[in-house]
Amino acid sequence: RVLEEALGYSHGTVGFLVAMPPAISVITMMLVPWLSSRAIQAGASRRIMRGVVLGGGVVVCGILAFIVPRIQGTASVALMCIVFGAPSFVYPLMGLMVAHINPVKQRGVMLATLIAFITATGFFAPGLLGHAIQAGGGLKSGGFTSFFDLTAIVMIVTGLIGAVSIHPQFDARRFGLERS
Repeated sequence: RVLEEALGYSHGTVGFLVAMPPAISVITMMLVPWLSSRAIQAGASRRIMRGVVLGGGVVVCGILAFIVPRIQGTASVALMCIVFGAPSFVYPLMGLMVAHINPVKQRGVMLATLIAFITATGFFAPGLLGHAIQAGGGLKSGGFTSFFDLTAIVMIVTGLIGAVSIHPQFDARRFGLERS
């Protein structure tokens, strides 16, 4: 209802906006880790195929989030779907990295900790983004832009941190789990 009344999207466009991110998410969650694993099997670096792909993909989606409120029409709708759907590929990649750098006996605990952290962030995000929308004057006045700007900043900063700091082979060696 907010998308229709405050932002002027048609009922059909709202339906598309609600349906497409999960569809994109399913595709990227299956495709990116599979391609990454295939590249590693072919000799690519885990550092590049896990860390840089993960962080770089989030940075790209963050840049797209920054662009969304600054364009109109179909392009804006398409970018919104990508911004909210594509980054989901990080979840299976994180699971693969946790499995790579932890002993078998600790993997369940580490995966549960990772999932708990991800879930906890979902508790705070709506309030923070609601505050950004209100601080920007509401959805019609600039809050829409504030929402996407805050989203973009978080995605770009965390993506860069991930791209620079994720190094599964180094971590596996550090924990005594040398793997090929």
